[in-house]
Amino acid sequence: MKRAQSAFNTASSIYVLSKEQIYKSGANSVPEALKMVPGLIVRQLDNNQWAISSRGVASRFSSKLLVMVDGQSLYTPKFAAVYWETLNVPLYDIERIEVIRGQGGLLWGTNANNGVINIITKNSIDTRGAYANATTGNQININTNVRYGNDLANKGSYRIHGHVKNANESKKGISLEPTDTAKQHSFGFRTDFTPSDDWSALVQGDVTHSNLGQNFRGVIDATNKNVLFSDDLSRTD
Repeated sequence: MKRAQSAFNTASSIYVLSKEQIYKSGANSVPEALKMVPGLIVRQLDNNQWAISSRGVASRFSSKLLVMVDGQSLYTPKFAAVYWETLNVPLYDIERIEVIRGQGGLLWGTNANNGVINIITKNSIDTRGAYANATTGNQININTNVRYGNDLANKGSYRIHGHVKNANESKKGISLEPTDTAKQHSFGFRTDFTPSDDWSALVQGDVTHSNLGQNFRGVIDATNKNVLFSDDLSRTD
């Protein structure tokens, strides 16, 4: 209801994914973490493509699901949904993820026909100091995160973070040769101000550049034949 309330007193089917659950899961991305939400359909199509839905069968272009980060809508006008592979919110900065399954358009507006996913990040006062991690493996060449936070005089706090990922393609494809490589670079910040007990404010922003090798299905010539083909998706958010 856009206010603090007990989960037991809501009329909707909801689930709250806590920071402790996310930390203990070993997930490396938001879609991976969402696999733990009961009733949410999460499919991994290849190394960098995801299909997520709260109703029916999840497909590559499943729509009508409102996804937000701290109340800000993530919206792709091309198919009224989210490019999950370009959503790059550091998991260690997430306070909780609230998931509402079912019709929510009356309260939440555009895209909330089938449900709402709200990713709520930590206040920067809780992320002071330095943090860094790095991962590598058979298919991931490097996956590195860095973050630094500190106080802003006596009125607030801030944090900045960066991320670099470079991953190889899958070992084997079914219909085509695998091309699901992933190269991502991102930078972001958040500042929280509390000048008095009566009000507070936050300013945040981030930019992510993704270059992803992907397989598609569509019409590519005058024959009107629906075929599989490979191409690169380059996107800046």
